Amino acid sequence: MPPALPGSPRLPYAALPAGLRAAVDAALGSPVTGVSPRQGGFSPGPAAVLTCADGRRAFVKAVGTPVNADSVDILRAEGRVTAALPGRLPVPRLRDQVEWSDDGGDWIALLFDVQDGAPPALPWTTDRARTAMRAVDRFGRSATPCPVPGLRSLAEGLAGPFAGWRELGDAPDLDPWERDRLDWLAGAEQRLADRGGLEGDTLVHLDLRADNLLIAPDGELVLLD
Repeated sequence: MPPALPGSPRLPYAALPAGLRAAVDAALGSPVTGVSPRQGGFSPGPAAVLTCADGRRAFVKAVGTPVNADSVDILRAEGRVTAALPGRLPVPRLRDQVEWSDDGGDWIALLFDVQDGAPPALPWTTDRARTAMRAVDRFGRSATPCPVPGLRSLAEGLAGPFAGWRELGDAPDLDPWERDRLDWLAGAEQRLADRGGLEGDTLVHLDLRADNLLIAPDGELVLLD
C-alpha cells in the first residue's frame, strides 16, 4: 500500500462557530449547502470544498484561537501574501478573507477558487519529481523580483529550523547517523550563507511538501499554502 499524505486531524467545518459560518455565507453571496473535507497538512482547522446553494464552489481554510492561537497568525499571513500574488503564478486565487470574533476567541477563514487536481502520488516517481522541479523553477522565475513587499528574508525564516540541530545535541534518542554528523548538519546555515544561498530577491515557498502540491487535470503543478 502506498504511503498516505502526512497530516493532523482537522476540525470539521460544521464545528466552526455559527457566526463565522454565516460570515462565510455572506462573503460567498450564497449559503453553503455542501461540504467536502480535504485531508493532509498540519493545521488543526478545517479545509474543505464548499458548495453553495447557487452551485458555485470555493475552497476554505479556517482556524481560531480556541483551536490554535499560532495558526490564526499563520493563516492571516498567508492571506496577506496570497492576495498580493500576481495572476501569472501557479497558485489558487484568494477570493476573500473573513475574520470573526466573540468572547470565545478570534477566528479567520480564507476562501480560494477551487483548484481541481490531486496531490502527487507517494512514493514519488521520477516523472512526478521532474514535473515538480520544473514547476518550482517556473515559480521562482515568475516571482523574481518578489512581488510582495515587506516579507522577512529567507535567513530569518530559516533561523528557527536551522537551530534545531544545535538544540538536539544532547538528545538521547538521536540516530547514530545524525549523532556522527551533528556538527556538519548544524553548519548547514553557514554553508548556505557562504555560498549566497540565503540572499536574493526571489519569493520563496518555504513549506513545499506533497500535500502542498496539486497535479491539475492538464498535468501542470499548482502550489498551495
